[in-house]
Amino acid sequence: MSFDQFSADTDSQGHWGLIDRIYETGQSPKSWPLLLDSLFNSFSFDENADSAASNGHGTSLQDLWPHFERALSLNTYIDDVTSNTAKMAHADFPYPLVLINDALEIVYRNAEGVRLFPPQSGIEVNGQKVTITNSDVANRLSTFVRASQGDKPDRSISPLCHDEQSNNHLVAISLPRESSSNLVALGWLDPVDQGRLTTGHFRQLYDLTDAESRVLDLILRGHETDEVACSLSIASPTVRAHLKNIYRKTATAGKNDLIQTIRCGPALLRRFLAPRTEMYTDTADAEDRRNQIMALSDGRQLGFAEFGSRNGTPILLVHNLIGSRLQLPTSEENLVAQGLRLIVPDRPGVGLSDVQHRPSFRLWGNDIGELADHLCLDRFDMVGSSMGAIYGLALVHNQPNRIRRFAMVSCLPEIADGGMARNLLPSTRRLFQLARYAPALLKTILKFIVRKGPDAYLDELVCDLPQLDQRLYEDPAFHRMMVRAISETLRQGTAAIFDDIRVMANPWGFTPESIRVPVHYWHGQDDTMAPHSMVREFADRIPDCTQHLVEKESHWLLFRQWNAIVAELLR
Repeated sequence: MSFDQFSADTDSQGHWGLIDRIYETGQSPKSWPLLLDSLFNSFSFDENADSAASNGHGTSLQDLWPHFERALSLNTYIDDVTSNTAKMAHADFPYPLVLINDALEIVYRNAEGVRLFPPQSGIEVNGQKVTITNSDVANRLSTFVRASQGDKPDRSISPLCHDEQSNNHLVAISLPRESSSNLVALGWLDPVDQGRLTTGHFRQLYDLTDAESRVLDLILRGHETDEVACSLSIASPTVRAHLKNIYRKTATAGKNDLIQTIRCGPALLRRFLAPRTEMYTDTADAEDRRNQIMALSDGRQLGFAEFGSRNGTPILLVHNLIGSRLQLPTSEENLVAQGLRLIVPDRPGVGLSDVQHRPSFRLWGNDIGELADHLCLDRFDMVGSSMGAIYGLALVHNQPNRIRRFAMVSCLPEIADGGMARNLLPSTRRLFQLARYAPALLKTILKFIVRKGPDAYLDELVCDLPQLDQRLYEDPAFHRMMVRAISETLRQGTAAIFDDIRVMANPWGFTPESIRVPVHYWHGQDDTMAPHSMVREFADRIPDCTQHLVEKESHWLLFRQWNAIVAELLR
């Protein structure tokens, strides 16, 4: 159903018909965005009042909140049943696989691997040694093994022989290792069918969601995007969004690459045996530094992390809305090389930090003042990104004597200005409208958004990002870092996200003219979440502000421009 049809349908049903639609939608998660869009288009908002919005039927958003909550509970129950069924359907990896080293010795063989080499293949297994009786196959395999060693191995799939009976090809593929020589995997490539792989295997091997697994299954069967959409009764843009996720999770660059990778059994081992780089230092001491807690004067506790050099130049990083103390803008190795001591506190209700009873910019500034005293920091530099940039400005306003310089990155505009809010992306604007007019409903919707946990939430978040920002998540180390950071964001539920949005949606309590600290304003020219045209006027009013508008950059420029930001900040 299109948005126009859904919206017209919803608007014509009246009060009870609207409630019926909410419960119907609770059983069909893909329709929630349509429902929310139609609601926001049918309800009027008075930007100068704090009362709840209402529609032509006399229904307010506050009236609908209990029904949203019950529908969410129903949806969660259905998700749980589906998830448990999928877990029971998982099976062992179905392909016969053998891994050999450069001496043609078998270093791994799965349960199916005993039947990998039929007599006509020209390859025999004697104990742990591979013996090749066919000279052509021996030459091909030896040549490929040699080409697979070294720093830049051959990553192609090399056909060794053809089984005329099954029409399959025995192939070899190089698998990188962190140390010593690379391994070579041997397996059969079925050029016609994907073999015995099922949607359950796709979930197990690539962490695909149920919807992504169904899309992949149909793509492997030769269906085009529109055919997949018709078969699954979803919109073509939704199929394309699922495909973007599938390409990222399978490390493929397009449909042809995806089909070849999935259909080749050994290629499925890439994600398990590829070198695992991490943004974090993996030691017990580093783990302790990431999970520190201090007691605040009002009895609450504040969680924070430290990264990089212990005696380096201190920089406080203020995380964004869906972030925590574990959100790193660069690797720890790079921080050490830069001579930086990065300090990242959890905001109230996030990770290890207790919630504030009445959260505000001023109270958060007091918390950071106590943290600075705890760490014996008289003065320090600070970086804040997205919503974290606003919290950073508030700290600059409330604690000007503690901050030397502040890098304001991808800052959001002043949301309390109704005219300004209208220029935001619809999804962002609606969150802030709910915060002002229907906070109870916002709490329920936040629970729905993150209901499936950090991994699923991150997948949905990435789909809505510009292409430049999506590429960040193609790096497995970055993806793992973000999952860990979001896990801490949601450790205590969604209350902290709700509080942050409410604080942002109301008057900030300070003006740009009141900022008395040197500010470096960094913004991407192609930022769609917080367009430069909306934030520039605000930045122009800061007395000491150096502006850096970066061409061809988007909202998450912090993670791409960290070195430049720090170099300019400390220059």
